Amino acid sequence: MNQKFYLESVNYGEIQNIYNTFTECVVCEQDKYSLDIQQCYSCLSGAKCQNGIIYVNQGFWRKDESSPLVIECVNKPSNCIGNTYGNQVCLEGYIGPLCEECDVNTIFQILLQQQIQNQQDSWKLLGRELFQNWNLLMWVMQRSECFIVESNLNSNLDFIFNSTCHKRRLRGINNKCFLSSSEKTLIKEQSKHFLK
Repeated sequence: MNQKFYLESVNYGEIQNIYNTFTECVVCEQDKYSLDIQQCYSCLSGAKCQNGIIYVNQGFWRKDESSPLVIECVNKPSNCIGNTYGNQVCLEGYIGPLCEECDVNTIFQILLQQQIQNQQDSWKLLGRELFQNWNLLMWVMQRSECFIVESNLNSNLDFIFNSTCHKRRLRGINNKCFLSSSEKTLIKEQSKHFLK
């Protein structure tokens, strides 16, 4: 009975070695490639081969992964930047055979991304300015509130003091009714403590 066991599938760049009932996938050696499972071939002109895979040089193009044909980009060599195959070989903004077609979708996406980025940058700047202005406004309001509270406190203390003095005078308790500045400051500080 002659049975074969396939443990793994063979990929591009590999060949299949069979030992009795065991099948092994082996990567091609340096400067060789494989598009079938039979053997490794010498690398093509206009390309370099690594791990059994064909990578076209700059100025060359290859249709797809299964194609051994490497074609020179004669008309627009700068569009062919090198890689494995297909549109991966083309400069951004170009696609198709020999990278000679304009990739309208990619160009549109690039322009749209730039526009979105510019818009995001504008929003970030606006947000930063609003945040700074908001902080300034909060600071001014806090200072104003402190000023208003301080002014109200002074007015209230003066009113309380004056009305207390007036009542004392009416009762004949103390004709001389005044506080020193240090006494007023002490009363203000104590009052602030209770207002917190």
